[in-house]
Amino acid sequence: MHRLLQLVLLGLIGVLPGCSMTSAGKPMGQLAPEINATLTQSELILAPGDVLAVTFPRLDGWNQEAVTVQTDGKASFLSLGIVHVAGRTLPMLNEKLREEYGKFLAQPDLTVRVVQSAPRTVVLMGEVIEGGSFALPAGRLSLLEAFGLAQGAIRDTAKLDHTMLVRWIPAENRVRTWKIDASVEEWGAEQSILLQAHDVIFIPAKPVVHVNDWIDRYIRRNIPVPYLTFTQ
Repeated sequence: MHRLLQLVLLGLIGVLPGCSMTSAGKPMGQLAPEINATLTQSELILAPGDVLAVTFPRLDGWNQEAVTVQTDGKASFLSLGIVHVAGRTLPMLNEKLREEYGKFLAQPDLTVRVVQSAPRTVVLMGEVIEGGSFALPAGRLSLLEAFGLAQGAIRDTAKLDHTMLVRWIPAENRVRTWKIDASVEEWGAEQSILLQAHDVIFIPAKPVVHVNDWIDRYIRRNIPVPYLTFTQ
């Protein structure tokens, strides 16, 4: 099982049993400051489809101009072979490559940069008719705007007051989850919940009571995003 998927499961297991599964989440406006404080401000989180260049200032023969992150989140580097890339920031990947090259190079001075970025997406799943992976527009996307991307087609059976948000936070090397009361009555909150690339939003049909069944049905089987491959 991929490391980040393991972290997602551990995060859910650790967070969900600690609260009543039949009680609603906290109101959107109340949670917005806490959730928005975890937004990645500047560092790009690498994802499948990104094309990287690796430059060795002192070793021209080791340079690579087009290293593509594959759909499984991995990339192939000269003399190293396969390395997990998706889910890391550029500084994290630089550190990882220096560590690996340092095992056989005396001076593993190198720089990694992105030469072509793949589209960034969020995932909306559960009780929506048009769920799936949605490309992020320029700037920030709010939770309500994400609902709109699904054509506003939220099923009558949706428990909006039990909306789940799963976010990977690379700076903390962990996943965080929130249960949000996103019911229509809360849509007028003064502060919006902002999303970022790789967020997963899940709207259940009913309160989650059997946590293991919910994890198996919606996390193990249905998250259609390959960035769940981060390895420390």
